[in-house]
This record gives sequence, structure tokens and C-alpha cells, in this order.
Amino acid sequence: MATMNISLPDKLKAFVEDRVAEGNYANVSDYVRDVLRKQQEEKRHQEYFRESVEAGLKSPISDFSRTETLKKMHDVAK
Repeated sequence: MATMNISLPDKLKAFVEDRVAEGNYANVSDYVRDVLRKQQEEKRHQEYFRESVEAGLKSPISDFSRTETLKKMHDVAK
């Protein structure tokens, strides 16, 4: 595993340390890894949404209602 050192303003450092102190993370590195993984997942969801919208704009008109279409998109994104 690679090592990366970062500098944080005092308020951000305190925020991270508070999250660790809550007991959900073993240490600061564990917290930072979790935040980054969540951000990666968010980015994947955004890309999927963008690709879905582009595909939808290029596709013929659907017989599905808006609600049905959104449910299908939500089910696929799970």
C-alpha cells in the first residue's frame, strides 16, 4: 500500500479526528480511505446517470411513464 502525506487546516484536522473519535474508524487513514471510496462510488453513479441521460436522448420515444423509467434506472444503479 502506498503512503501519502497531506496537510490540513486545523478545523479540517479536528473534524477528521472527531469522526475517528466517534468510533466508526480505527484511525485517520481508515476514515480518509472510506471517504475516498465513497467519492469514487458517487463518481461512478454520476457517470452512469450522465450516460443514461445521453442514451435516453438518443433513443426513440418510450411507452414507459416517467415513474416507470426512473424506477428502472434506480433498479439498474443498485
